[in-house]
Amino acid sequence: MDKKNAPRCGQVGGQAVMEGVMMLAPRRMAIAVRGEDGVIHVRTRPRKKLSDKCKILGWPVIRGVVNFVSQLYTGMKTLMESAEMSGQQAEEPSEFEKKAAKVLHVKPDDFMMFAAVALALVLTIGLFFVVPTAIESVLKRFVTSRILLNLLGGVVRMSLFLGYVAAVSRLKEIRRVFQYHGAEHKSIF
Repeated sequence: MDKKNAPRCGQVGGQAVMEGVMMLAPRRMAIAVRGEDGVIHVRTRPRKKLSDKCKILGWPVIRGVVNFVSQLYTGMKTLMESAEMSGQQAEEPSEFEKKAAKVLHVKPDDFMMFAAVALALVLTIGLFFVVPTAIESVLKRFVTSRILLNLLGGVVRMSLFLGYVAAVSRLKEIRRVFQYHGAEHKSIF
């Protein structure tokens, strides 16, 4: 097949989800999940960009922040949807979550998702930025070589990351998501 007639590659991304994969194209999203019966269930829907509604959200820098938050929200929502599609029972919101959702005038599920994303951001910033920087500032007192300090900082960051992945992979639900990580790459390719 010559280049002129070759299929055009689009911008497709995705993520591994509970028992399946999510694929995200500029205008559509699809989730494919293996159900308890072994059958693969697929859901597709249009994808709406926030910048289509409000042009300022498409400006540089603002677009990056908006896309980051939007992807976190989409990822969490997709994980919850994939769990439901695979036959897992959804957790009932606690009384606190119900009250907080009522005060904020949102659904309890949306509050739970917002709380999970906020907690994930705080933990990510703390574990991967604040802790390594604090350790490096302590090491500065004892290490005078800039090269050695950078090398030790890299070892600290890599150790924290590998420790985090090892600890998280011990969770049953996350292990099920990790099992589909390779499938996500193959389906996007």
